[in-house]
Parts: sequence; C-alpha cells; structure tokens
Amino acid sequence: MLHHTTLQDFRFHDRKAAGGALAQLLEHLRGERPVVLALAGGGVPVGTPVARALRVPLEVLVVGRLPVPGQPELSMGTVVETGDSHLEGRVIGAAHIGESELARIIAAERARCEQRRELYRDGAPVARVAGRTVILIDDGIVSGSAMRAAIAAVRRLGSRKIVAAAPLAAVETARHLRRLVDQVVAVIEPGHLVSVGAYYRDFHEVGDAEVLALLARAGGVSERSQTVLIPSSSAMIKGELTMPAEPDGLVLCVGDAGGLEPMLPALQQAGLATLVLDPTWLRRGILPGPLGQGDRDKLAERVAATIEWLGEDGSTCRLPLGILAVGPDAESAVRGTRGTPTLVTGDRDDGAAAAQWFAVHLGGMRALRSRH
Repeated sequence: MLHHTTLQDFRFHDRKAAGGALAQLLEHLRGERPVVLALAGGGVPVGTPVARALRVPLEVLVVGRLPVPGQPELSMGTVVETGDSHLEGRVIGAAHIGESELARIIAAERARCEQRRELYRDGAPVARVAGRTVILIDDGIVSGSAMRAAIAAVRRLGSRKIVAAAPLAAVETARHLRRLVDQVVAVIEPGHLVSVGAYYRDFHEVGDAEVLALLARAGGVSERSQTVLIPSSSAMIKGELTMPAEPDGLVLCVGDAGGLEPMLPALQQAGLATLVLDPTWLRRGILPGPLGQGDRDKLAERVAATIEWLGEDGSTCRLPLGILAVGPDAESAVRGTRGTPTLVTGDRDDGAAAAQWFAVHLGGMRALRSRH
C-alpha cells in the first residue's frame, strides 16, 4: 500500500484497472469464500475484477447519497437499501438543514434505493452475509459516509468479518474505519484526498445500464438485453435495452407492448440496438382514457428525459438515434423530438419496413444489406 501519494505520483487508468490492483491485495481472503459486496455505482466496476480473482459471485449493495440542497457536490450522509444510514452531523448543522427537510430528503433517497433494488435484483434482499466474511468495495473513500453506512448494514445482518476495500482511501478516514472493521484495504492512501475522480484518468458516471451489464457478465448471463431505469422530472421510467455486438444505431421504441413486440426482431436483426420504454411506467400518474394537454406534456417530457439519458450513457451516447412510435399515445409522447428521425405508425407487424427505414435514416444501410 502506498501512503501519502500525490496526484503527480499515481493515477489509475479506470475503475476496472483499479479493481485489478485492489484484487491483488485481497487474494489472501480467497480461502474464506467471502461475499464481495460492491456499493452500487462506482463500486461495481471496481468489484468485478475482485470477485473474478477471488472466484466468488459479485453482489451489489444499493446506497444513496444525500446531497446538501443547493450544493449537490456536498454530501450530508448516505442511506442503504437495508434501511441503515450514516449522517454527517457537522455538515447538516453547517448547512442549517431542519428536521423536516432532512426527513424529506432521506425519504426521497430511500425511494430511489428501493427502485434500484427492484431494477438490479427484482426486489430481492441483499445477499446473505450472516456468518460470512464480507468485502465492501467502493471506487474511493473520502469522508467514508457511504462505507460507514454499508458497514452498519452488514454488521446488523450478522457478518462474521468485515473488510472495507477501495483503490484509494483518505489516510485519516482509513485510520478511523480501522476501528470499525477487521481490515481496511487500499492500494493508495493519499494524505490529502479531496476528489476521488482526480486519481482516475477515466472517471465517468456509472449508470444503471453499466451496473446491470457488469452484474450480468459476472453472473454468466447474456448481456444482450438489460433493464434500465431512467430518471425524469415527473417519474422514473423503466425500459428494456437490447444491444447487438456492434450496433449501427439505436431505436427508442414508444408505444404499447402489443404494437411494438412484433417489430423488434427485425430491428435487432438489422443491427440496431433498441430501447423499449415500459408503457406502464411511462404513463405513471396519468389516468386511463383520452389524454389531456397536461398528460401529453408529461409524456413528451419523459421521452425527452430518455433521449437526454441515452446521450449521456456510455454504452449508447455515440450511437445515431431514431424513434419508433406505435399508436396515438406514443405519437403524443414524441411530438417534441424534432431533429431526431422519427417513424410514427399504427402498423403492428411490418417490422422489416421499419428496420429498412431506420437503417437508411441512421446511416446503417450498408450493414443492413450485409446481413441480408
């Protein structure tokens, strides 16, 4: 382990490389068959090579950060899907956060944790840790809030031994954590650590799609299709993202399942990725029946949020985008997508024609011909 390392001395290429370095320091635990529990988000790509090196499954623990209102970069604590939490009392006091406001923020973050637990594990509880050695993994430890909350969770669940691990940990925080756990393992312990990202060349935000892909790979499950959760201002939206090996473009599919389902195989066989929005989630908070203007605005805002998410997600941001809308509700939802190739249809079975249309408009006609 390197102490008091400066940015000029050391930087990880990315989280995967950092996880590989961390795995070497955890090899001594292989015989204990530990539970590798990665903190959702940045901990998952770090935990993947660790679990592989120790020859155990990769598990995920959903945690939620509590930002200070108006200062999103400043955390005042962390909540965990298990109901445990850690609050930074000094930060809360300095920010003059009242009890009612704090309770509201915590409740909102707990709801998001529950949604992600549903997404990552279909609502199943966290992996069984009672009587086991547990390795908690994150991509970096600065204040230690998230790690402290995770420690409280697995201790309450009866773990036999707790190891807190990260590629880098602030030296003072690591010293305090060693009082709480059996081991703290870090590749480097900088004497002055303000930003975890400064110690990585690639420190992109880890979204739900990447977490699901890594969990699928670790579990030996096909990565072709994965469920994603997309935030909008009025609701969370669930979708099914299907990615061929080398997609020529991506089609955002909006409409009822019965209308879209027959069209998907042709789109995917044409080398196009698809994101199918779950119509039930898309219409959350909208009453059945004809759409009013406010309902149309909600649908349009949710589709716009999805397009923004696709533009930011690492696996989809470079793909040319088109939209397929099937049915009148879907037509209302995509009315504000000017500049994006959009096919609006009521045809429920002409998937080949839709595939050809998108191949032409997304610049993938050459790939389409090579497949046929």
